[in-house]
Amino acid sequence: MAVPQVALTDSQHRLLAELVLSPLAISANEEAASARGLAPDQLEADVPTLQWMGLITKSHGAIEVTAQGVAVFHRREQEKAEGRLADVVAFIDAVESDQGAGIDQRRVAPALRRLAQGGCSLAEAISYLHPAS
Repeated sequence: MAVPQVALTDSQHRLLAELVLSPLAISANEEAASARGLAPDQLEADVPTLQWMGLITKSHGAIEVTAQGVAVFHRREQEKAEGRLADVVAFIDAVESDQGAGIDQRRVAPALRRLAQGGCSLAEAISYLHPAS
């Protein structure tokens, strides 16, 4: 089965992430949705769209992710990981090309860790290497 390229909003992706973990009761109140990090108003907007796309379904009193929804979710996660990996490679290239000039070597590992975990951008990681003079 080919995984379709689907443009999802951040809230739609977040809903898919939650549904991959476990279904959400249709009768779930605002507190239950909020406990899972879902905004009830956004949930009302996203469910019909994702259902129309065939990524989620309502059955047995719950909102569940479909096989296609799981595939689309994991594709986006893979694309994000590939982007972070490309940034890590670019970061190492920047560290090596600078050949240590002005770089605080003690800052390389923490900057690289934050970059790899998605905690900062490539530009932020590189600027962190150069302490303020």
